[in-house]
Order: sequence, then structure tokens, then C-alpha cells
Amino acid sequence: MLIRWNQLWNKKAFTYEKKVVFIIIIAILLLIGVGYFYYDLYQLYNHENYLAIHTLLEFFIVQVSLLIAIKGWIILPYNRSSRRLLISTLFLAIGLLFLLHALTYEGMPFFITTSSIAKSIWFSKIASITESIGLLWILSRNNYRIKKARRVIPFSLSFLYFVLISILIFVFESFLPPLYISGQGVTLLKIGIDYFIIPINIATIIIVFNSYKNGKNKSDLSLMASLFFILLSGFTFTIFHQVNDLYHFLAHVYKFIAYYYLLKALYIDSFQEPFKQKKQAEQNSMKSEQQLRWALNHIPGGFIAIDKQLEVTLINPTAKMLFEKDLGLTNLLGQNYLNLLKSRGIGEEKSHLIMAIKEKKISDKEKMRLFDNVFLNDAAPIIDPQSQEVLGAVNYFIDITEEELEKKKREQLLVKYLNQSKNLERLIDAIPVMFLAIDQEGKIIATNEKMSLGLIQVSSQSEFIGKHFDFICDYFDMKFDESALYRALQGEEVRNIHIKVKECNFLVNAYPIYCTEKKEVFGAIALYQDITELEILRNEMENLERLNLVGQMAASITHEIRNPMATIRGFVQLLQQQKKKPSQSYYKIIIDELDRANSIISDFLSLSKNRIVEMQEYNLNDIISELYPIILAEANIQGQFVDIDLDNALQNVKLNKREIIQMILNLVRNAFEAMEKGGRLTLITKKEDGKVHLFIKDTGIGISKEILDKLFQPFFTTKEGGTGLGLAVTKSVIEKHHAQMEIESVEGSGTTFIVIFKPIM
Repeated sequence: MLIRWNQLWNKKAFTYEKKVVFIIIIAILLLIGVGYFYYDLYQLYNHENYLAIHTLLEFFIVQVSLLIAIKGWIILPYNRSSRRLLISTLFLAIGLLFLLHALTYEGMPFFITTSSIAKSIWFSKIASITESIGLLWILSRNNYRIKKARRVIPFSLSFLYFVLISILIFVFESFLPPLYISGQGVTLLKIGIDYFIIPINIATIIIVFNSYKNGKNKSDLSLMASLFFILLSGFTFTIFHQVNDLYHFLAHVYKFIAYYYLLKALYIDSFQEPFKQKKQAEQNSMKSEQQLRWALNHIPGGFIAIDKQLEVTLINPTAKMLFEKDLGLTNLLGQNYLNLLKSRGIGEEKSHLIMAIKEKKISDKEKMRLFDNVFLNDAAPIIDPQSQEVLGAVNYFIDITEEELEKKKREQLLVKYLNQSKNLERLIDAIPVMFLAIDQEGKIIATNEKMSLGLIQVSSQSEFIGKHFDFICDYFDMKFDESALYRALQGEEVRNIHIKVKECNFLVNAYPIYCTEKKEVFGAIALYQDITELEILRNEMENLERLNLVGQMAASITHEIRNPMATIRGFVQLLQQQKKKPSQSYYKIIIDELDRANSIISDFLSLSKNRIVEMQEYNLNDIISELYPIILAEANIQGQFVDIDLDNALQNVKLNKREIIQMILNLVRNAFEAMEKGGRLTLITKKEDGKVHLFIKDTGIGISKEILDKLFQPFFTTKEGGTGLGLAVTKSVIEKHHAQMEIESVEGSGTTFIVIFKPIM
């Protein structure tokens, strides 16, 4: 049975980790069992031998502590670990304190003073407190390498600490509070000290557990087992009643096991560690050597190494083949490399390898021509890092003869291509339209000066090249996937597409560029012809045609309407002479309105004639002030507001007052119709840049870009029942006065009409 258990215990599956866990479980079960069968076991327990057992157990603990201290003293010059130094000095003090605990235990022979349980327990508790706090502090610190192995001061401080504690306990024994009372058991102070130590040990276990989890180090596992048994021992020390009862004995057994694992963690395992590291280093070195040899045998170039006596020490198959093929050299290993080269008429100055040793020269990607071949060389000396002595040199080279021939062909083709490319660039720059080419990813690959320096106005054509066509799309205010070039990339030929960019009009033609071999589209070109002037001319011709038509209609209508209106006016005048006085006001109103209608018809008739308009000197502020009551009355009816802001320094302007009043009223009525109830109309006069500016600003719905382009066309209207002639007449008035009109409009925010007059100088 024992043999089978030993076989199971030594199996690989039963790992050290499992063994530790198994022992801890047995220890916990043992404590529970002792508590359950305490009185039965106590009858079998012979406490007369307890002093000898206690002494042996404590001396083992002292021996382990001092071994750890001595080992730390010995290996510090080689190890120089800050953690090892602190642990060694810590256990020097702990070992000496536990030694005094054992020597002053009740029943021991005279040592300095008579033995007593009070001194012994105080030495034990001070040692335990030092142990728990010291280990927590040391293991929570980062381990680092000490610059100088100074051992005397740390170990002297540890010994001084022990001496001070010993003097205090020996001298002031009678003043120290009791930790144990014979016949009653441990005091609350002693239990409090043990409970103070327990959480410190738990914290230390957590630190060691995290270290073990990260590195799976066997010594960390042993240290964790040691700390657990120290914890179990401390707990058991809180429940004993007499210094020789079973709990006290069991606590010392747990303490013995704790220091056994401490011995493994800090002494035995650490002694084995250098041998394990050496074995691992040898295995790694062997593996690295195998990998290096495999790499050297499979790299595409040649590799050769020589020592400082210039003898070949290492050569790979590629280098061997090149030497045999081109130089006819064989059996290179062990031969003098310089003599081999000289035998083929090659001087040492041509060898990068020889220069690396003699001049410590490093060659990086240097070309070397040897007979008909070209090699790319990397050579470097092998230097001892301490003595800086050259030990040898290594050379890696690769035959690039074919690559050089290909490079020469490419250079010739490149020169030919550049010449053709320059001719093509001249041709593209010479064409009278804007040119743009993109690749299949939409990046610009070519353009001409008319596009880059004319339309977009960048500093040079190079700013275009490489950018995505989105750069142009942003300027054109359009999306890439809606452009003619995008359609061309899909294989479609786009012809004579009209686009409008800001104030310019373009006729666009776009064509895909095909790869001649695969018939795939790999780019596209586009030609942009500026037809802005043609569009302006076409629009003006259309306006003239409309105005001509309006003029003909006006002439016909006014001729027919004037005759009956003249008759009506004559009869109203007769009636005015016959009727009594109270009715006279009505006739006056009829006559005024007929006169006004006749005036409007005369204005309408003006569209059909290029008659001369009588101009007089006026101040625009006076005309607006005269119209203000009429405009304000109209605003009150509409439930809207009117503001005026007149520049007192405004210059006089030559104008036809009647036509300017009609123009202002036309623009004001349009503004009222564009605003909702509560809207605000603002009339502003201002002197800017030596000219007289009239601003008529509303807070209406604004005018869209599409409508803005057609605003002054005759017969174009957005009003229900409108004639579309109001703004055409307004434009005619402005042109007769040689004035200018600008329109600023934001949809949803309102519109501003700006009329600019030339003042009288």
C-alpha cells in the first residue's frame, strides 16, 4: 500500500502544485480533527516530552532562518538583488529572536537570566511581527540590482535590532504586560497580536499568488505554502490554553512545516535555479545555433565569416557555389581568404571583408564589380565589446547582375517615356480647353495650365497631382459619383453635358481610358470648355426677344386703351361741371385714378420705346422720405414693420424721379408679398466706395438659386395672377439710369436688393 502511494505521489500528473494543495488540505483537516477529538487525543498525548520536542522544532526554525541569512551574505556579490539582501538581513534578526525564544522557554537551563514563559513568548511574538511586516514590505517592493554589494551595514543594522529587542525584554521583563497566565491560558493582548499578524500574512499571500500566477515559479509556490502554514500556525496559537497542550504542539508543527517550505523557497529552490537557468541557456543557445545555420543555408545571398588571421570559419552553400562557379575556388573552410583572392588576381582593396578587419570599415549595400558580375555587399567587423579588439569579420553579398541589366533597360525606357511625356504635356497645355485625367481610384494624374492656373487658381500644377477628384468636386459643389468623370470610369462616353459652377458655365466631355491588353478601364479624361460668355449672350438675346415682344404688345394695348380712357375722362369732366358741390370729391378721385392708370400705361409703353428719359439732380434720401408714409400705410395694412436708415452724407444723383419712385415701389411691394405677418422691411442708404447704395431688405422666405437666375426675365413670375413684368420694368429703369443691381438672398432668411448709383461729381 505504501509503495503504491509513493508511486502515485511521484507521478508527473501529480504536480508540485497539486502536492502543495493536498498537504494544505490535510493540515486543515488535521486541525479540525484535533478540535473534534481533542479530549480523546489528549489522554494519549504525553506532555512530559514536550520541552524536548519544542526545542527541536524551534532549533529547526532557527537553523532555517540563519541558513537564509548566511546564503544571502555569500551570494550577494554575485546576485546583487535588493530583495535577496533585505530577506537575508530580515531572517538574521528573526533567527536570533527565535533562538532566544527557545533558550528562555520554561524548563530550559539558565541563559543570561532564568528561563520564563513570559520572556519566551515575547521573543516569539516580536519575531512573528518582524517576520510578517518585513515579508509584506519586502515582497511589495520592486526588486532591482544593487550597484555595490555592501553587506556589512544592512546585516549590522539587523543584528543591532536584535540586540535592542533582547535588552528591552531582559531588562524590562517585569514591566511588560503578560501574554500568558498559567492555569488561565493566553491573554487578550496575545490574541490581539496574533489577529494583527493574520491579515498582514494574508496580504503577503495575495502578493505572492499574483507573482506565481504571472510566472508559475516553483519558489513562489513554496513561499506561498510557507506563508499559509505561518497563517495556520498563528491562528492555532490563539486557541491554546496551556503551553504544553495539543493546540500549542500543533501550532509548532505547522510552524515547522512553514519553515520547511521557506527553506525550499529561499534556499533549496534558489540553489537549483542557476543550474536550471544554465541548462535552459544551453538549450536556447543550441536552438539558436540550429536556427542560425538553417537561416544561413536558406538565405538568397552568400555569407562568409573569417577570423582575425583571415582564415575562413563559416561559409553557406550560396557563397560556396558563387566562389566555385565564378572564381574556381574550392575547399574554402580553414584557408586564408586573402591568399585565395590573390591566387585569382584580386587585391585586398577590392575585398570588403578584408577592409572590415584591417580598417574596421563597415560596408552597407556597396556595389562591387567582379569580372562580368555585379555584387551588393554588406560587411562588418566582429568586435569584442569589452576590449574593442577585432575578432574577425562577416560578409553578406548577393549577385545583382540581372537586376542591374534590368535597371539599365528601365532607365532607357524611362528616358524615352519622359521625352514622350514632355511632348504630351506641351500638347495638353496647348489645347484651348481645360483638361483633367484621373486613375481608376479617382486620383488626379494629369492636368493642364488652363485647369490648374486658370479655373482653380493654385500656385502650380503639382498641387493637383495625386489628389482625389473630390478636390475638384468640392470646388464645383457636386458629388464625385454624379460627375461626368465617374460615369466615364464606369465605361460610358459622356458628350456635351452642360454644368454650371458658381458664375461659370461649362460644356463637359468625358471618356474612359482602356488598358489595351485587358480591355479594362484604368482611368478617365475630361475636357471642360468654358461657355460662360456664350451663355450670357444667349440669355441677353432671349431677354431682348422677350422685351421686343412686350414692347409690341404694350404698343398695341396702350393704343387701344388710351382712346376710351380719354373719352371717359372728357365725360367725367362734363359731369363735374353739372353736379353740385358735395359730389365734386368723387369726380376728383375718378380723374386722379384715370391719370394714374394713364401714367402706368405710359410706363408700360416705355418698354416698347428707347425714348430719352429726363434726368434731374435729386437726393435719394428725399425721395425715400416722401414715399415713407405710403410704404408705412401699406405695411400697417399687411401687419408688417418698416425701418429706414438714411445716410446724411449721401451725395446727389441724376435721375428721373417718377421712374425711381416706380422702381422703389415695385421692390417694396415684392418685399411685402414675400413676408409673413410680422415681417420687417428695411430701407437703407449708404455711401460706399464713392457711390450711392440703396438697400431694400426683407425678412421673407428668400429666393432659390434656380429662381434667382430667371428673376428679371419678362413674363416669368412665381405669384398667382402675376404678369411677370414688374421686375423687368425695374431692370429697364436701372439700366436707363446706368445703375447696377445686386441681389443677396438666403432661403428662409430673406432677400436684399442693392441698387448702386453713380453720384454727381
